Amino acid sequence: MDFTVDESILNFITPAPPRLEAMEDLRDYRFTVPQLQALYSEYMRVEGFQNGDPDLKLNTFTSMLMNKINYSKNFGGFMNALPKNWQFINMQALQGMFRNIDIDNSGFVSWRQFFTYLMLSTSKLPTVNKLAEAKASCKASPTCTKD
Repeated sequence: MDFTVDESILNFITPAPPRLEAMEDLRDYRFTVPQLQALYSEYMRVEGFQNGDPDLKLNTFTSMLMNKINYSKNFGGFMNALPKNWQFINMQALQGMFRNIDIDNSGFVSWRQFFTYLMLSTSKLPTVNKLAEAKASCKASPTCTKD
């Protein structure tokens, strides 16, 4: 009787162990991935109601975020709440922050731009050498543009 051995087939008598979930370093000043996902889905729904326009009026944006802050203070939650340090922000601070984002004084702020700032808020600033490397690699790449 002839037989062949195929080493590419792996047979497990017992099932493979389940994959472990990624662990995240929780900080009071940083958004967690589930918080960012929940916030993203909320603003995507709002953008859908505005026919795909990501720009929100400053008053609308500040009141939406202030409601979210008040919800976080009173009810908490893992996914829908904001980080603990955000619970100390008041309406004046929010309005000042959004005025700084609205550089052309149009009265509108893109939630996508704000979302980018949220994710980059705790990132380290690049050094002059890193910026020079990025510019050099961008010049060498045909797909890299100034935008």
